[in-house]
Amino acid sequence: MGLGDDVKQIATDVGGQLAGVAVDTVKAAAKTPLDVLEEILGGKPSAGDNKPGGGNEALEHVEQGAGGGDQAAQQAAVQHQTQEDSQQQAIKLQHHRSAMSQWQQHYDQGKAQEEQKKKVEQQQKEEQKKFEIKQLEKQKKTNYQVEMAKAAANAEKSRNLGAG
Repeated sequence: MGLGDDVKQIATDVGGQLAGVAVDTVKAAAKTPLDVLEEILGGKPSAGDNKPGGGNEALEHVEQGAGGGDQAAQQAAVQHQTQEDSQQQAIKLQHHRSAMSQWQQHYDQGKAQEEQKKKVEQQQKEEQKKFEIKQLEKQKKTNYQVEMAKAAANAEKSRNLGAG
């Protein structure tokens, strides 16, 4: 029973982690370069910050092209980070699949051993039943022989008494 609970717990853990990985992947894939840039620069600008002199000089500087090389480098860094995250997620997924496979194998072995044990017990019960039947038949035969001997002795006594 404990093995089944362990397998269920692992399956639940793996499922939860896979769901988290899937959500993170979708969120990362849904980001536009502008979202990534806003994240790097410290958040989305408010409506008043888009006006000239609105206090968002870093974003304006990048948008004007003065940081064009930096933007390409940042995009490359973001793409590299996304690839690393995907690789790490793939490694985690492979690890969880391997662990699940090991638990499944362990569970299957335990189940096979349990079935083998039940077969042996059933065979022992059948052998015991056969032995008991043979013993009963032997006892019945012995009882019949005793009854026949008694009957013969009684018949002999009856003849002896009647002859006298």
